[in-house]
Amino acid sequence: MGLYAPVAPVQILREMLAVDPHFFGHYHLLLAHETVKKPGEFYSVFSDAVFGTGLPRGVVIMDNSVVETGEAVDLGMVREAANIIQAATGRHDWTVLPCLPDVMGDGPATRTAIAEAYPEWDKEMTSKEFMAIAQGDDLQDFFQTVNFLFLDEPNRFPKIRWLGIPRILTKQVGSRKAAIDYVSMVAPQIRIHLFGFSDNMVDDFQCARDPRVVGIDSAVPIRVRQPLLPTTYVPARDPEWFDKGSVFPYLPILEDNLRNVREWVGGTGFYSKAAGSY
Repeated sequence: MGLYAPVAPVQILREMLAVDPHFFGHYHLLLAHETVKKPGEFYSVFSDAVFGTGLPRGVVIMDNSVVETGEAVDLGMVREAANIIQAATGRHDWTVLPCLPDVMGDGPATRTAIAEAYPEWDKEMTSKEFMAIAQGDDLQDFFQTVNFLFLDEPNRFPKIRWLGIPRILTKQVGSRKAAIDYVSMVAPQIRIHLFGFSDNMVDDFQCARDPRVVGIDSAVPIRVRQPLLPTTYVPARDPEWFDKGSVFPYLPILEDNLRNVREWVGGTGFYSKAAGSY
């Protein structure tokens, strides 16, 4: 059952929570560099979500902002951002997943970055689980990154329990399905997340519905100002959206888009304790 994680500025997350906690959801992706810009506001939103409206458990992926900033932000910024959300959710059963550094579309550089960063992250991060984003310039390079993380030295990175498959892989090879197949074959214990909507949203939704995939994130359903279809052309994001974006006066469209996207990926956005998965 796939889950959808909204990616949105804090003022829109606040507006979503005000509409309804179910609208806000239990599965999120935050950008580290945006979170540390407005620590009090992010703390307030997630604290209210947990203590004010009774969302007792969920997942927050703390992205390293590589897409937005051009390169992964450093440990200090990711740690600061993760600590803000961990403090906000308190003792409740929320998982905050810091994303290790990666280099867009570059397997060797990503493998080097993870190998160099992991010992310090293991020592300095309070999170018990990390997410790695497996980059590669083609499927074989992607497979090599997966092998490096889980097969070459099986116990080298014990805290990497989630794996992100980036949207650029769809552009490179046409679909993320083969990547999902490979990860599930060689590391079936690893939870899979799909990073971002690609230019082929039909494939995105098909892959997100795979029972081996936990979920997918995107800002698209939040920022688009028209009814969203899997074939809709979505223009580039307004550079000022994170600072000035709002759901109003587009709330009815946003509500429909979120409802549809959650159906298309096959889930509701909530944690199932009975099933033992997100």
